[in-house]
Amino acid sequence: MNWDNFCNNCYQSTFLQTRRFISYHKDKFKDHSVIIESDGKWLGLFPAAEDPIDASSIISHPGITYGGVIHHGALRGQSMIDALILLKDYYVKNNYDKLIYKKIPYIYHQAPSCDDTYALFVLKAKLIRCDLSSAIDNNFRLKTSDRRKRAYKKTINNGIIIQNDLLLLPKYWNVLEDNLRVKYNKKPIHNLDEILLISTLFPDNIMCICAIHENKIIAGVLLFISSAVFHSQYIASNEIGHNLSALDAVFEYCIDLSKLHNKRWFDFGISNENYGLHLNSGLYTYKSEFGAGGIPHEFYQIDLKGKL
Repeated sequence: MNWDNFCNNCYQSTFLQTRRFISYHKDKFKDHSVIIESDGKWLGLFPAAEDPIDASSIISHPGITYGGVIHHGALRGQSMIDALILLKDYYVKNNYDKLIYKKIPYIYHQAPSCDDTYALFVLKAKLIRCDLSSAIDNNFRLKTSDRRKRAYKKTINNGIIIQNDLLLLPKYWNVLEDNLRVKYNKKPIHNLDEILLISTLFPDNIMCICAIHENKIIAGVLLFISSAVFHSQYIASNEIGHNLSALDAVFEYCIDLSKLHNKRWFDFGISNENYGLHLNSGLYTYKSEFGAGGIPHEFYQIDLKGKL
Protein backbone atom coordinates (compact mmCIF):
# COMPACT_ATOMS: atom_id res chain seq x y z
CA MET A 1 0.00 0.00 0.00
CA ASN A 2 1.27 3.49 -0.91
CA TRP A 3 0.45 4.87 2.53
CA ASP A 4 2.53 2.27 4.33
CA ASN A 5 5.43 2.54 1.89
CA PHE A 6 5.53 6.30 2.45
CA CYS A 7 5.07 5.91 6.21
CA ASN A 8 7.97 3.47 6.52
CA ASN A 9 10.42 6.10 5.27
CA CYS A 10 9.21 9.05 7.34
CA TYR A 11 11.52 10.65 9.90
CA GLN A 12 8.97 10.40 12.72
CA SER A 13 6.87 7.34 11.91
CA THR A 14 6.53 4.00 13.66
CA PHE A 15 4.47 0.98 12.68
CA LEU A 16 1.58 2.48 14.68
CA GLN A 17 0.87 4.99 11.89
CA THR A 18 0.68 2.41 9.13
CA ARG A 19 -2.68 1.52 7.63
CA ARG A 20 -1.90 -2.08 8.48
CA PHE A 21 -1.95 -1.21 12.19
CA ILE A 22 -4.73 1.38 12.13
CA SER A 23 -6.98 -0.88 10.03
CA TYR A 24 -6.90 -3.84 12.39
CA HIS A 25 -9.49 -2.02 14.53
CA LYS A 26 -11.01 0.13 11.77
CA ASP A 27 -14.57 -0.78 12.78
CA LYS A 28 -14.11 1.15 16.03
CA PHE A 29 -13.39 4.51 14.35
CA LYS A 30 -14.67 6.78 11.61
CA ASP A 31 -11.42 7.36 9.76
CA HIS A 32 -10.63 10.83 8.49
CA SER A 33 -6.93 10.56 7.65
CA VAL A 34 -5.37 12.96 5.16
CA ILE A 35 -2.62 12.79 2.53
CA ILE A 36 -0.79 16.11 2.19
CA GLU A 37 0.38 16.62 -1.39
CA SER A 38 1.50 19.23 -3.90
CA ASP A 39 1.07 18.79 -7.67
CA GLY A 40 0.33 15.11 -7.12
CA LYS A 41 3.47 14.53 -5.04
CA TRP A 42 2.99 13.23 -1.52
CA LEU A 43 4.57 15.48 1.11
CA GLY A 44 3.18 14.02 4.30
CA LEU A 45 0.51 11.97 6.04
CA PHE A 46 -1.89 12.76 8.86
CA PRO A 47 -3.52 9.70 10.45
CA ALA A 48 -6.77 10.82 12.06
CA ALA A 49 -10.30 9.78 12.94
CA GLU A 50 -13.40 11.22 14.52
CA ASP A 51 -13.45 11.18 18.30
CA PRO A 52 -15.72 8.22 19.19
CA ILE A 53 -16.94 10.14 22.25
CA ASP A 54 -17.29 13.61 20.70
CA ALA A 55 -18.42 13.64 17.07
CA SER A 56 -17.44 17.32 16.74
CA SER A 57 -13.75 16.51 17.23
CA ILE A 58 -10.99 14.99 15.12
CA ILE A 59 -8.13 13.18 16.85
CA SER A 60 -4.78 12.25 15.35
CA HIS A 61 -5.33 9.34 16.09
CA PRO A 62 -7.78 7.92 18.71
CA GLY A 63 -6.65 4.35 18.04
CA ILE A 64 -2.91 4.91 18.48
CA THR A 65 -0.65 6.41 21.13
CA TYR A 66 0.40 9.35 18.99
CA GLY A 67 -0.37 10.65 15.51
CA GLY A 68 0.71 13.99 14.12
CA VAL A 69 2.02 14.92 10.70
CA ILE A 70 4.69 12.55 9.41
CA HIS A 71 6.93 13.29 6.42
CA HIS A 72 10.27 12.69 4.69
CA GLY A 73 11.57 16.21 5.31
CA ALA A 74 9.37 18.17 2.91
CA LEU A 75 7.32 19.80 5.68
CA ARG A 76 9.68 22.08 7.56
CA GLY A 77 9.35 25.63 8.80
CA GLN A 78 6.76 27.55 6.78
CA SER A 79 5.78 24.42 4.86
CA MET A 80 4.66 22.77 8.11
CA ILE A 81 2.70 25.88 9.08
CA ASP A 82 1.02 25.85 5.66
CA ALA A 83 0.24 22.14 6.03
CA LEU A 84 -1.47 22.61 9.40
CA ILE A 85 -3.48 25.55 8.03
CA LEU A 86 -4.65 23.33 5.16
CA LEU A 87 -5.57 20.58 7.62
CA LYS A 88 -7.50 23.09 9.70
CA ASP A 89 -9.41 24.35 6.62
CA TYR A 90 -10.14 20.78 5.52
CA TYR A 91 -11.69 19.75 8.82
CA VAL A 92 -13.64 23.04 9.06
CA LYS A 93 -15.20 22.23 5.68
CA ASN A 94 -16.14 18.83 7.09
CA ASN A 95 -17.99 20.52 9.98
CA TYR A 96 -15.62 19.68 12.85
CA ASP A 97 -15.03 22.09 15.73
CA LYS A 98 -11.81 20.79 17.31
CA LEU A 99 -8.65 19.02 16.24
CA ILE A 100 -6.71 17.09 18.90
CA TYR A 101 -3.08 16.72 17.83
CA LYS A 102 -1.15 13.98 19.67
CA LYS A 103 2.48 14.87 19.13
CA ILE A 104 5.02 12.15 18.48
CA PRO A 105 7.58 12.29 21.34
CA TYR A 106 10.93 13.41 19.96
CA ILE A 107 12.72 10.21 20.95
CA TYR A 108 10.82 8.46 18.15
CA HIS A 109 12.28 10.81 15.53
CA GLN A 110 15.09 9.50 13.35
CA ALA A 111 16.13 13.13 12.78
CA PRO A 112 15.04 16.36 14.53
CA SER A 113 11.49 16.96 13.30
CA CYS A 114 9.69 19.23 15.75
CA ASP A 115 8.58 21.84 13.21
CA ASP A 116 5.01 20.87 14.05
CA THR A 117 5.50 22.16 17.60
CA TYR A 118 6.25 25.63 16.24
CA ALA A 119 3.41 25.41 13.72
CA LEU A 120 0.99 24.53 16.54
CA PHE A 121 2.14 27.65 18.38
CA VAL A 122 1.52 29.80 15.29
CA LEU A 123 -1.97 28.32 14.95
CA LYS A 124 -2.62 29.18 18.61
CA ALA A 125 -3.07 25.57 19.58
CA LYS A 126 -3.63 24.96 23.28
CA LEU A 127 -1.69 22.38 25.28
CA ILE A 128 -4.51 20.35 26.87
CA ARG A 129 -2.64 17.36 28.20
CA CYS A 130 0.92 16.31 28.96
CA ASP A 131 1.94 12.83 30.10
CA LEU A 132 5.38 12.12 31.52
CA SER A 133 7.22 9.10 30.20
CA SER A 134 10.54 7.68 31.41
CA ALA A 135 13.27 6.79 28.93
CA ILE A 136 16.87 5.67 28.98
CA ASP A 137 19.27 7.22 26.49
CA ASN A 138 21.59 4.33 25.68
CA ASN A 139 24.27 6.87 24.73
CA PHE A 140 24.10 8.42 28.20
CA ARG A 141 22.33 6.24 30.74
CA LEU A 142 21.86 7.97 34.08
CA LYS A 143 23.02 6.31 37.27
CA THR A 144 21.15 3.19 38.35
CA SER A 145 20.05 3.37 41.99
CA ASP A 146 21.50 1.06 44.63
CA ARG A 147 17.98 -0.25 45.27
CA ARG A 148 17.62 -1.43 41.67
CA LYS A 149 21.09 -3.01 41.80
CA ARG A 150 20.14 -4.95 44.95
CA ALA A 151 16.85 -6.04 43.40
CA TYR A 152 18.57 -7.29 40.26
CA LYS A 153 21.08 -9.28 42.31
CA LYS A 154 18.11 -10.81 44.15
CA THR A 155 16.60 -12.06 40.89
CA ILE A 156 19.90 -13.65 39.87
CA ASN A 157 20.26 -15.39 43.22
CA ASN A 158 16.75 -16.82 42.91
CA GLY A 159 17.47 -18.41 39.53
CA ILE A 160 15.00 -16.43 37.46
CA ILE A 161 15.28 -17.08 33.73
CA ILE A 162 14.33 -14.52 31.07
CA GLN A 163 12.75 -15.73 27.84
CA ASN A 164 12.01 -13.77 24.67
CA ASP A 165 9.30 -15.61 22.74
CA LEU A 166 5.99 -14.53 21.18
CA LEU A 167 4.72 -18.06 21.79
CA LEU A 168 4.56 -17.10 25.47
CA LEU A 169 1.88 -14.48 24.78
CA PRO A 170 -1.21 -16.56 25.76
CA LYS A 171 0.24 -17.59 29.13
CA TYR A 172 1.63 -14.13 29.79
CA TRP A 173 -1.76 -12.57 29.00
CA ASN A 174 -3.25 -14.64 31.82
CA VAL A 175 -0.71 -13.13 34.22
CA LEU A 176 -1.42 -9.63 32.90
CA GLU A 177 -5.20 -9.98 33.12
CA ASP A 178 -5.01 -11.41 36.66
CA ASN A 179 -2.70 -8.57 37.72
CA LEU A 180 -4.99 -5.86 36.32
CA ARG A 181 -8.10 -7.46 37.78
CA VAL A 182 -6.65 -7.85 41.28
CA LYS A 183 -4.93 -4.46 41.47
CA TYR A 184 -7.24 -2.18 39.51
CA ASN A 185 -10.36 -4.18 38.59
CA LYS A 186 -9.57 -3.45 34.93
CA LYS A 187 -8.91 -5.31 31.70
CA PRO A 188 -6.08 -4.65 29.21
CA ILE A 189 -7.01 -2.39 26.29
CA HIS A 190 -6.30 -5.26 23.88
CA ASN A 191 -7.70 -8.73 24.44
CA LEU A 192 -5.62 -11.80 23.68
CA ASP A 193 -7.04 -12.28 20.18
CA GLU A 194 -6.23 -8.68 19.27
CA ILE A 195 -2.69 -8.80 20.59
CA LEU A 196 -2.07 -12.11 18.82
CA LEU A 197 -3.30 -10.51 15.59
CA ILE A 198 -0.99 -7.52 16.08
CA SER A 199 1.96 -9.82 16.75
CA THR A 200 1.13 -11.73 13.55
CA LEU A 201 0.89 -8.53 11.51
CA PHE A 202 4.10 -7.10 12.98
CA PRO A 203 6.35 -9.98 14.04
CA ASP A 204 9.46 -7.78 13.70
CA ASN A 205 8.00 -5.02 15.87
CA ILE A 206 6.65 -6.97 18.85
CA MET A 207 8.49 -8.95 21.52
CA CYS A 208 7.16 -10.77 24.57
CA ILE A 209 9.74 -10.87 27.37
CA CYS A 210 8.93 -13.05 30.39
CA ALA A 211 10.54 -13.94 33.71
CA ILE A 212 10.31 -17.68 34.41
CA HIS A 213 10.55 -19.22 37.88
CA GLU A 214 10.04 -22.94 38.49
CA ASN A 215 8.69 -23.25 34.92
CA LYS A 216 6.00 -20.61 35.44
CA ILE A 217 5.71 -17.05 34.13
CA ILE A 218 5.83 -14.65 37.06
CA ALA A 219 6.42 -11.31 35.30
CA GLY A 220 6.88 -9.82 31.87
CA VAL A 221 6.47 -7.02 29.40
CA LEU A 222 5.51 -6.50 25.78
CA LEU A 223 7.97 -4.51 23.67
CA PHE A 224 6.92 -2.34 20.72
CA ILE A 225 9.95 -1.77 18.48
CA SER A 226 10.53 1.22 16.21
CA SER A 227 13.59 2.48 14.38
CA ALA A 228 14.98 4.37 17.39
CA VAL A 229 13.11 3.02 20.42
CA PHE A 230 12.23 -0.07 22.40
CA HIS A 231 8.97 0.82 24.15
CA SER A 232 7.59 -1.26 27.02
CA GLN A 233 3.86 -2.02 27.03
CA TYR A 234 1.66 -4.13 29.28
CA ILE A 235 4.03 -4.52 32.24
CA ALA A 236 2.86 -7.10 34.77
CA SER A 237 4.05 -9.20 37.70
CA ASN A 238 2.22 -11.65 39.94
CA GLU A 239 2.80 -11.86 43.70
CA ILE A 240 5.72 -14.28 43.36
CA GLY A 241 7.30 -12.05 40.73
CA HIS A 242 6.88 -9.04 42.99
CA ASN A 243 8.47 -10.81 45.94
CA LEU A 244 11.43 -11.87 43.80
CA SER A 245 11.81 -8.47 42.05
CA ALA A 246 11.39 -10.27 38.73
CA LEU A 247 10.64 -7.11 36.74
CA ASP A 248 14.13 -5.82 37.51
CA ALA A 249 15.57 -8.78 35.62
CA VAL A 250 13.04 -8.28 32.81
CA PHE A 251 13.90 -4.62 32.37
CA GLU A 252 17.68 -5.10 32.54
CA TYR A 253 17.33 -7.75 29.84
CA CYS A 254 15.20 -5.41 27.72
CA ILE A 255 17.60 -2.49 28.13
CA ASP A 256 20.54 -4.68 27.10
CA LEU A 257 18.47 -5.96 24.16
CA SER A 258 17.71 -2.41 23.00
CA LYS A 259 21.45 -1.67 22.92
CA LEU A 260 22.12 -4.95 21.09
CA HIS A 261 19.61 -3.84 18.43
CA ASN A 262 21.32 -0.43 18.17
CA LYS A 263 18.34 1.51 19.51
CA ARG A 264 19.18 4.81 21.12
CA TRP A 265 16.23 4.80 23.52
CA PHE A 266 14.49 2.44 25.91
CA ASP A 267 11.09 3.91 26.81
CA PHE A 268 9.34 2.66 29.97
CA GLY A 269 6.14 4.52 29.08
CA ILE A 270 4.08 7.04 31.03
CA SER A 271 3.32 7.09 34.77
CA ASN A 272 0.17 9.20 34.61
CA GLU A 273 -3.50 8.98 35.43
CA ASN A 274 -6.46 11.34 35.00
CA TYR A 275 -5.41 12.57 31.54
CA GLY A 276 -1.91 13.45 32.69
CA LEU A 277 -2.94 15.54 35.70
CA HIS A 278 -1.86 12.96 38.29
CA LEU A 279 1.66 11.56 38.38
CA ASN A 280 2.07 8.14 39.99
CA SER A 281 5.21 9.19 41.85
CA GLY A 282 6.06 5.70 43.07
CA LEU A 283 5.92 4.25 39.56
CA TYR A 284 7.84 7.19 38.10
CA THR A 285 10.55 6.86 40.75
CA TYR A 286 10.84 3.12 40.09
CA LYS A 287 11.43 3.72 36.39
CA SER A 288 13.82 6.60 37.04
CA GLU A 289 15.97 4.39 39.25
CA PHE A 290 17.00 2.35 36.20
CA GLY A 291 18.73 5.46 34.87
CA ALA A 292 15.83 6.99 32.97
CA GLY A 293 14.94 10.64 32.41
CA GLY A 294 11.63 12.40 31.72
CA ILE A 295 10.11 12.65 28.24
CA PRO A 296 6.92 14.70 27.62
CA HIS A 297 4.05 13.33 25.57
CA GLU A 298 2.00 16.37 24.55
CA PHE A 299 -1.58 16.76 23.33
CA TYR A 300 -2.67 19.99 21.63
CA GLN A 301 -6.11 21.29 20.66
CA ILE A 302 -6.73 23.50 17.65
CA ASP A 303 -9.94 25.50 17.64
CA LEU A 304 -11.09 24.94 14.08
CA LYS A 305 -13.57 27.79 14.17
CA GLY A 306 -11.11 30.30 15.60
CA LYS A 307 -9.30 32.93 13.53
CA LEU A 308 -5.51 33.13 13.21
